Amino acid sequence: MGCPRCGSTDLASTYLVDYSEQFSNIYLAPKSLTLRRLNRLLRPFKALTKVYADTCRNCGMVILGVNTEDLEEAERRFGKR
Repeated sequence: MGCPRCGSTDLASTYLVDYSEQFSNIYLAPKSLTLRRLNRLLRPFKALTKVYADTCRNCGMVILGVNTEDLEEAERRFGKR
């Protein structure tokens, strides 16, 4: 899979991390960082939302990915809408 914007295949695996309730404080972190380390680096926080993403190293486009197992778990806990 390549970047839809520029066609590059030089993509980085990242997390899109939100430490607020309304996506007002969003950070982009490499997947090599563990969530435990991110928690220590980015405190204080109210709630943690982690979204898997690929980021193009050439143009900077962020391509979001959904882990279907995480989605199923959230739907089981909170219900489908």
